[in-house]
Amino acid sequence: MRVLHVDTAREWRGGQTQLLLLLRANPHHEVALPPDAPLRPAAEGLGIRVHPVSFHGPWRGTKTLARLIRARGPDLVAAHTSHAHGHALLAGGAPLVVHRRLDFRPGVLSRLKYRGPRGYVAVSQAVKGELSVAGVAPERIEVVHDGVDPEPFLDAEPIPLRDSLRCGPNAVLVGAVGALVPHKGHAVLVDAMAILRSSGVPAVAVIAGEGKLRGTLVRQIRRRGLEGVVHLLGHRHDVPGLLGAIDVMCHPSLEEGMGQAVVEAMLAGTPVVASAAGGIPEVVEHETTGRLVPPGVASELARGLTQAIATMPATRRFAEKARTAARARFGPERMVRGTLAAYHRFLTVADL
Repeated sequence: MRVLHVDTAREWRGGQTQLLLLLRANPHHEVALPPDAPLRPAAEGLGIRVHPVSFHGPWRGTKTLARLIRARGPDLVAAHTSHAHGHALLAGGAPLVVHRRLDFRPGVLSRLKYRGPRGYVAVSQAVKGELSVAGVAPERIEVVHDGVDPEPFLDAEPIPLRDSLRCGPNAVLVGAVGALVPHKGHAVLVDAMAILRSSGVPAVAVIAGEGKLRGTLVRQIRRRGLEGVVHLLGHRHDVPGLLGAIDVMCHPSLEEGMGQAVVEAMLAGTPVVASAAGGIPEVVEHETTGRLVPPGVASELARGLTQAIATMPATRRFAEKARTAARARFGPERMVRGTLAAYHRFLTVADL
């Protein structure tokens, strides 16, 4: 099967990690990317044929993509971002499959856009549900959970985080990993940390990630008097070691397709407290492999963190079960097999 992947992102997030895993397992596939995409050197390093296309917004790059599709003649085009979906739909020339990672519902004006593709690969049942409500027939949606390579997380050496933060041995380190964007819920975590500190819980939080919300979070931390309590670490290349250094991983998303960072924490053996948003309950089983709290409520997040800290033996048992479950359910080979099977079905079933 000749596949042309299209990704318009100029950032590296979960979707780009999944695309790289797909390309690594299928080096004969090709990919169209912006010339400055951070995924480009990684794909080229694998020997993947990369086609630079100057995508900008919903329109610029469509004609170039159309010419590329005509020239390469793929059996299938796979779009990995919302803008890639639009560009590929307008470009035409090959059956289109769209990867959908977000659990928010497409708007009424976008629904015409969702009628065109041959099929969708949804990252969770929650995402499939939103697509179905938006009018996509369920038989045109396949659910394929993210895959995470376990090796970097299983035996990672913890980084000396306590030393760098200058916090004492009794401090409980709470960590979050994710882009600094509103739907990741980091503002809720900051408010929850204020509740913990006012309750006498000696917790310190670190947030690894970068994004447009940094300035807002800095001001919130200052306003709540949490300087030295909540630390913004920026983008990190040592996430496995960071997860090994913290006591509890907190994932406070308001919306979440699945929660790749949660799986990474599970593989690292780090206890998880997460919001029950989107597809996260498909990853974390409450009080079996972690703790779930209602999304967007700082008091509930603080309560969940307090329980995890106060009952650390049980919390660590959850983490042990979570590591075993993550290795069994979220391996990259399983994701690749599921994705290729979805592509094949969408190409061969005539009545979709």
